[in-house]
Amino acid sequence: YMANNIAENEIGGNIGAIFTAAKMIKGSLSEWDNNVFVKLDPAYFSSTAKRDEYLEEETALLNSTFTAASQKYLRCKRTKCKTKLSELQTQYDADLAKMKAKISAVPVR
Repeated sequence: YMANNIAENEIGGNIGAIFTAAKMIKGSLSEWDNNVFVKLDPAYFSSTAKRDEYLEEETALLNSTFTAASQKYLRCKRTKCKTKLSELQTQYDADLAKMKAKISAVPVR
């Protein structure tokens, strides 16, 4: 039994090594996305209207993220799904309150 186990591990290890070598040769292990996006928060708003516009945009983004995350749980009637949907709603409420407080703290100049 021990000899078979060792042989199986060696075969599995060899296949993994071959697969990794093939990916290295192909170059797919070192592929990186050239685009990195970093969203910076504004240091100030030029007017209250600009702040409100920014808040609306951020709220719309948060709403779309919540809607996408909750879609698979909306039609489900199981307790597990209802619990997950409730957790998502709680997280959404917390994220919305945090976002509003953060944006409200940015000065208007």
